[in-house]
Amino acid sequence: MKFQILPKDKCPCGSGNEYRKCHSPKRDRSDNNMWKGPGYKQVIYFGDKKTVSGFHFDKAKRGEFKLLRDDDRIPLPRFFCVDDSILECKAIVRYLSISVENNTIKFVGSVGINCNLQSEIPILIGCSDINSIKKFEANFAGKPISYERGVWSIYIGEDENPIARIKKQPQWFRYLYASGYLVEAEATGEINFSLYANIKGFNLFTLAMPFGEIEIPHPQISVLDHQTTCQFEIEKERVSWDLILHQDIFSEKKRARKDSRLFLGFKKDEGVDFEDFDESVRKHFLNPIKLRIGVSTPDLSTIIGKFNEILDRTIRTISEDGGFLFEETSNRILEADFRDYVLTVLKSSGYYAIAEPSRRGGFIDILLKKGESESIIEFKVWGRRKYKEVIKQVLDYGTPWTTEYATVIINPNKGSILDKFVDNARKAPGFKYISDENQDPTALQKLTSSHYLTKWDRHIVVSHLIINTTML
Repeated sequence: MKFQILPKDKCPCGSGNEYRKCHSPKRDRSDNNMWKGPGYKQVIYFGDKKTVSGFHFDKAKRGEFKLLRDDDRIPLPRFFCVDDSILECKAIVRYLSISVENNTIKFVGSVGINCNLQSEIPILIGCSDINSIKKFEANFAGKPISYERGVWSIYIGEDENPIARIKKQPQWFRYLYASGYLVEAEATGEINFSLYANIKGFNLFTLAMPFGEIEIPHPQISVLDHQTTCQFEIEKERVSWDLILHQDIFSEKKRARKDSRLFLGFKKDEGVDFEDFDESVRKHFLNPIKLRIGVSTPDLSTIIGKFNEILDRTIRTISEDGGFLFEETSNRILEADFRDYVLTVLKSSGYYAIAEPSRRGGFIDILLKKGESESIIEFKVWGRRKYKEVIKQVLDYGTPWTTEYATVIINPNKGSILDKFVDNARKAPGFKYISDENQDPTALQKLTSSHYLTKWDRHIVVSHLIINTTML
């Protein structure tokens, strides 16, 4: 049966709204509406930062798109086409697990496939940054299997490459994509895989399956000593009327759909539990999907993780020098003085650190940047002006491209403020969870809280450091 979208169906853009009220041609008449549907010409979107002279594509069911610039060929995502018979396949994900060891994070899984096709059966396994992959292994029931690295799209319902089909018969494009490995099986059986990557503050793994019936278990995530929060997203296949090939559409660094099933996970004992996902019951889907498992480990981040180490060393230095210095006239600790001290240490350690940049009507205490990562750090003295708003403040300064958040609380009191801080954190925007709320008082206490912000439809992790000055 030919794939179609009816007026009262959900819009393929992923907004969750009805098509007739979102991107139907009667509702959205703009030229760049990628979901116009039958009766309209199909457009191919591609491009690069620099001027290109042409476009190349392979004419087989499997190949790649390339932009031409003089004698150069600039690769775009590779493609693999499967016809509608792939939807007759059933897949059971036997298990999915993520574990951490030293500086490596490991994504392991097994997918059982049951179908009667005579052609290759593909799945996509990847992560947010293909360059961070250290090793990949896969087998088919213990036997060698074909796999290839790249940025891949699987087009569903295509007998040949998408551009060739445009010339013959217009129809909706249905596809899944991932940055990682295309794995091909040639018969019914079980695909086993292991992907090893360099660990970061935020790690994202994906598994895309173009089948008509799929069962998924509760992921098993073992994080041992690291404070961790997770986000498990089950994303529908992509659908568009135009063929989109520019690089931005294939970025895994931001969530693109609001109609996904989303489960938030928090550390419990040595593993992670996901809300509303019973470990004994599998989730069942009747359409192609992509799984996205995001694992946040702030203490292993190259920015916030290293900031924690620098703050540890700074606190030890202050302790060895006689503790925090107070203003002689008022016996008060100045948070700005301590922030400037830490800022100097960060800059001397090679970080791109800025004090007091303006953002959203306020001033960030410290903004840290490294590559595409941006971290916001807010300092407060407990009991001083707006100290109860510190978590709200650091979240308000964030943007959709802010990757990490932290607060530093200076406690000048003799008693512990941990219970009060935890109570305060529970009132912060989108609060979901806070770690280690029962730890014993020490000179430097570390916690992690997680928050779900509906304005960005994102799961945010905030690292908290409490400095008990009387214990130095």
